[in-house]
Amino acid sequence: MKDNLENILKDKLENFELPYEASAWSQMQAKLDAKASPTTSRWYWFGGAAVIAILSSLLVMTWDTHPEAQQQRSEVEVSSPIEEQPDNVLPTPQNDETNLVSEEKEVNQNEVVIEYAPEKEVATEKRKETTKVESEKPQATPITSVMKQSEENKLVEQPVIDLQPEKDVNELVYTTGIIGSTLLCYNDELVIRNNSLNHKVRARVNGKTFELMHNEQAKISNITAATQVEYLNAKNEVIGVEYISLHEKPNLFFRAEANLFNERNGLPVIQISNTNEVYTGQWYLDGKPTSLNENDEIYCYTKGAHTLNYEVSDMNGCTYTEQKTVTVDKDFNLMANNALNPESIIPENRTFLPESLTRMNVPFTFRVIDPSNGGVMYETNDVTQPWDGIDIRTGQLAKYNQTFIWQVSLEKSIENAPKTYRGDVVLVQKR
Repeated sequence: MKDNLENILKDKLENFELPYEASAWSQMQAKLDAKASPTTSRWYWFGGAAVIAILSSLLVMTWDTHPEAQQQRSEVEVSSPIEEQPDNVLPTPQNDETNLVSEEKEVNQNEVVIEYAPEKEVATEKRKETTKVESEKPQATPITSVMKQSEENKLVEQPVIDLQPEKDVNELVYTTGIIGSTLLCYNDELVIRNNSLNHKVRARVNGKTFELMHNEQAKISNITAATQVEYLNAKNEVIGVEYISLHEKPNLFFRAEANLFNERNGLPVIQISNTNEVYTGQWYLDGKPTSLNENDEIYCYTKGAHTLNYEVSDMNGCTYTEQKTVTVDKDFNLMANNALNPESIIPENRTFLPESLTRMNVPFTFRVIDPSNGGVMYETNDVTQPWDGIDIRTGQLAKYNQTFIWQVSLEKSIENAPKTYRGDVVLVQKR
């Protein structure tokens, strides 16, 4: 029986990986034999066996519950990093498949697909997650699904959103584009846009073929009622057609004549005639809004080429413009002559005053200046008192064939005319 008890204890200790020393057991057995009587010895054996049985039961119960605790702790350690990881951050790629996922992440954040991993892949990913937690330096692994252990200790796959790799540019499928409007006003531009992420648009308009990538658009001018948009595939086969329509253009026309002066105020004008009065529009001179006076005239004060535009809008909301170009020969200078002859038989040639001052009906100051010293030879603000060639400083007639400077300052401007004018005048003698 002693031998049996010794073997039982030895087996139990070996199961729990405790050292067994035969010498220690022999010493304990000798002491028991020397001190105990046969009856007490028997009780000792029964008591020892009971103690060993109790200890064995406790150790077995502890061992049985230990894997469950280890598994629960492992599950918590594995799931925590995944819960804290942001949804939009992907782990470091480890193979070609995850490299494609990373490239898609960099290019596009919008289009995503849901992928489900097969059973083998799920088990492999679970082992990778456990290795990552136990390692001192965790290395990220591709996430294709998250595993949880249910109450029945069965693995349940929880799918997560993954990114689909963007297609290579050369592999994109051709599709039709988006047109802003197929009903256009005359001279409007046709706008075609590609809003598709993974498609290209190839179009042919008025004999010209072009391609559009994502978020690109094309603007085509010179659109007519015969224009149509043909969408093509990679083989230049027509996969779609859209037809363009135009609103009817109004019949606009006018004539313009320059180098004329308004009879009332003597200001330079461009005469407008033969205007189509069906439409009410806006006039522009060199891009600036202007208007016609009561004689259908537009004031213009500088020499050179000038552009006239007549712009109207119809009931369709379309705007149309008719344009003309006119040339003005001289800068406006109050219609002044450049000479006077005190001895002329023609009364108008005996004195000097810019003619427009007699028509403008605006307060002014007129001076004649000696260019040699800047002295004022004559000054007036009365249109009835032109200069007759007398130098008011000496009371004598100014020198003949000498150029003098005249200057006019207006107190206010009319019809946007300049307020200051200057020119030359020569005193000539009759021969």
